Amino acid sequence: MANGTSTDLVSAVNADPALQSMLDALPSDARVIVVQKIAGAVKKHGRSAGGAITPSVGGGPTGQRFRLWNLYYSIVRFQAAVSVVGAVTTLTFVSQILRAFSYAINDSLVGAGFDPTMGNATDAETNLVSKAQTIGGEQVSIGGLSLMPSSVTDIGLWKQLVANISVRIAMDGDQRNYKFGRPDMIPASGGTTGSGVTPTLLPGLTESVAFDSGFSNGWPVIDNYLPFPEPIIWTSAGVTDSNFSVPITLQRQQVIAETARAGAAGIAPYTPPTAVGQFGTFVDFMVRLHSMQEGARSVNS
Repeated sequence: MANGTSTDLVSAVNADPALQSMLDALPSDARVIVVQKIAGAVKKHGRSAGGAITPSVGGGPTGQRFRLWNLYYSIVRFQAAVSVVGAVTTLTFVSQILRAFSYAINDSLVGAGFDPTMGNATDAETNLVSKAQTIGGEQVSIGGLSLMPSSVTDIGLWKQLVANISVRIAMDGDQRNYKFGRPDMIPASGGTTGSGVTPTLLPGLTESVAFDSGFSNGWPVIDNYLPFPEPIIWTSAGVTDSNFSVPITLQRQQVIAETARAGAAGIAPYTPPTAVGQFGTFVDFMVRLHSMQEGARSVNS
């Protein structure tokens, strides 16, 4: 009964001899009422699920389907190249595209922007088991998107980079794109907010660290995300719309210079980061999909 149309109802009845026999046994007026009520129930269920009911791909070994609420997540990192000359640390963020959901658990994190010392991806970075594909052949109905900095992200760098970054969803490579603008146009259902330590600002003379504030994408609560007018469907592997990623693009190179300060009477020393991977040299973007999953029920469950 996909999409809840009368054509779908007729097809379902014709495919089910028991249902057809039951309806044929009813008086014609009663039969019309029953069919109308079934159609109404299908449409109501489609609305409550966040959109139209989509045709399922494969019934699974049991012929049954499951539907559950869950989330898909993936993190990318813009890591600066670090150069130290005398007292000056220079951070250079090159223009590049990093794709959330383009890697899976146990894949190298280098392609997601991380320094090689981070090793391979774990559950802390993503829950995908195959890059760009749904888990266990699920069909994912994406009702919204959330984008947030991680708790180890330097707030000063975040503010400087987001003014030069764009976000989109890409399906089947880059054949279909949905553009969302800058990261601070997308609310966050988690992550960091308020103020934090940043090496991008020179501390006061009596301070060894500086604080900055200004995350502007809202309080990190579960219902704070960007809802879509209609769900985006991420299908199971091997069919149209099965390849999915969230490209985050730094459109312009960013260069930031930070100068160390020696301590003296009444003056606190200040040392900016001096090596790749240190706090204050990178910005993390955590992408979370607010979605509903459907898939074939396992014969073993």
